Amino acid sequence: MASISRDSGLTDCRHRPVQCFWGHCWACRILPERRDLLNDHDGAKLNTSRVARSFSQHALITGTLIAFVLGILFQFFANYWQLVILAGLVAGLIVKRWLRGFIAGFVGVLLSWVIYLAYLWIISPAPQLVSVLGDIVGISGLLLVCLVTLIASLFGGIGAVIGIALRAIIRR
Repeated sequence: MASISRDSGLTDCRHRPVQCFWGHCWACRILPERRDLLNDHDGAKLNTSRVARSFSQHALITGTLIAFVLGILFQFFANYWQLVILAGLVAGLIVKRWLRGFIAGFVGVLLSWVIYLAYLWIISPAPQLVSVLGDIVGISGLLLVCLVTLIASLFGGIGAVIGIALRAIIRR
């Protein structure tokens, strides 16, 4: 580990847990460039600007998680599967770029549908129902499930793109 000289600019350290020989805490000695993101060690709470900055820095992950949670919540409305568009739309309001927004909506809705269908596959007689529906349509039941999940995920991605477009229209 490289040593830190006295004139390295770390004398204004806010952290006071374990201090090094020069009076700097070990957190600032290890990560001096990330010093502003570390919490005060006296139990200070996060402020809203720090949380908002964290959301904007990790917009793809945040959008994906929001689309995932909303996709799971919208599964409880059995007759309204089209609400996945809203899950993607909310994710699109967070993400700034078109492709990342589409990916966030697509992946979030995809994960929510995969978990929901896995739950149905284990708990209910879904495999028999899917095989009957597959025979009616003329394709295998598993392929039918994959197509439905893909269509729902595309709706989530398109919803995210609509959310990005709405945000751009509102800003004008």
